[in-house]
Amino acid sequence: TAQISLSDTATPTANNYGLISYTGDGSSSLDVAFASLSSVGGTDYNATTTQIHREYAPSLVSKANNAARFETATDGQSMGVLIESQATNLVTYSETLATGWTTHRSTLTSASGVAPDGTLTSNLWTVDGTASNSHNAIFDYTTGGATPQTASVYAKAGNVNYLIMRFSPANGAFTDGYVSFDLSNGTVGTTNGTMASSSIESCGNGWFRCSITGTALTNATGRLALYIAQADNTISFDGNSYDHIQVWGAQIEANQSFASSYIKSNSGSTTTRASDSLSITDSSLFDTGSGSLVVEAVVKSLNDGVAAWLGTDGNNYHQVGQFGSTTYPLISKADGVASAVLSSSAVSAGATHKVGASWDTNDFAGCVDGGTVVTDTSGTLPAVNKLTVGNYNAAAAWLDGHVKRVAVYSEALSDTNLQAITS
Repeated sequence: TAQISLSDTATPTANNYGLISYTGDGSSSLDVAFASLSSVGGTDYNATTTQIHREYAPSLVSKANNAARFETATDGQSMGVLIESQATNLVTYSETLATGWTTHRSTLTSASGVAPDGTLTSNLWTVDGTASNSHNAIFDYTTGGATPQTASVYAKAGNVNYLIMRFSPANGAFTDGYVSFDLSNGTVGTTNGTMASSSIESCGNGWFRCSITGTALTNATGRLALYIAQADNTISFDGNSYDHIQVWGAQIEANQSFASSYIKSNSGSTTTRASDSLSITDSSLFDTGSGSLVVEAVVKSLNDGVAAWLGTDGNNYHQVGQFGSTTYPLISKADGVASAVLSSSAVSAGATHKVGASWDTNDFAGCVDGGTVVTDTSGTLPAVNKLTVGNYNAAAAWLDGHVKRVAVYSEALSDTNLQAITS
């Protein structure tokens, strides 16, 4: 509690309740203005009207039309530009969970906290007083087939630290599997049953994005169940009408093996995000002669996404960095005929990789992370006039990750330089 008191002396004395009092004269006054109370030690004045001033930057970047999403990690380092394929959020109420979700022995209260995007839209999720039972919220949706399904939600610890996410076996859509997440330490806890993968990612301000991936058994009504938990791997406990956490930004993606960036879906219908397209066409900048291209990128999944493409059409191009079960630092085609298809050691999803390639007549080379340079000494050069970042000719094979750097050279780098620049 903060208070402002008037006093008739320079050294006032407070009573047992911390209050300062004296006998007023009915006319003395003092003007006050610009009141401010900060919970984080801030000293700058910020005017407010109907809401508090939130003294931190939002951790999510919204996708605006015709605007690239340059993201920053929680350590302040640039992650680069995000390039993603089209995706659909099957959750119809991703933020107002109190509207679109079914709760059992718990209550969801909307607009009760500051969400990761900086808005006052977080949900306070509180258990009831039921003993020896679970306290959960469920959402049913159509799986669409026997494909990977990824569910994600943003969560923040309250007076308890655990969230459990589950693909329920209800309706025969999944083999039962659930995972515990520690919202205090930001770690994945115990996994029970069948689950393809799980992850937790810090989003700043105490928020974590928790996700699970499981494979649906058939086209059926799938069920995502979320549980408040007092401890790791503990679904059932005695409720006290007080234990709580915060949740926001729920997302379910069918035929997807990882969680793509958040898609707001808050209107009672599923919502689709368009794919990203980043390219430049310039025949004077990209010619038909020798050259090199180096890309630094982070991929979320090894789905044969392409880091960069330099070409004219599907028959004439240099493709640098295709990440899948096999890594291809360079694939070149001229008039539909492959001039070079160079493969290298596999890369890891979620890690930063540097891929470089160079080309000249009968001289093609590629290198990944400073490793062995792979070469091809035959083939012709294609005519090229367009650079596409993060996919294949702005049409397919999206990277689904971040591109941190792209460098185009007008000469073929030597094998030694190619190895050094990708180290």
